[in-house]
Amino acid sequence: MKKLIQLSLVVILFLASMSTEAQNVAKANSITEKEAVISMVVYPNLSRGDFKFQSNMGNIELIELFSQNGQLPITSGNVNRNRARIDLSSFKAQIITARIAVNGRIIHKRLVKN
Repeated sequence: MKKLIQLSLVVILFLASMSTEAQNVAKANSITEKEAVISMVVYPNLSRGDFKFQSNMGNIELIELFSQNGQLPITSGNVNRNRARIDLSSFKAQIITARIAVNGRIIHKRLVKN
């Protein structure tokens, strides 16, 4: 908890030191968690392997899936559609982090493979 508070303080101090213009650029290039929930849907999110991705904010450019230890088991490039499907049925049960590029923005989602 102490480290989390220290990290939060560092982030606050960093943001406070940024110029207003730099803060506006950072905000323009980021996406809020609420926007990410609305704009990118992954379902079902407790699956034996078949995950579907759907974007409401444009075409999905890239999907990268990372295992819990940070390995990159699957990269799906050049999707260029607003929907995609990835089959993970050959993988063991685990939590997987999906890094999804949509219209130049990056969205992270957690998938539960059982």
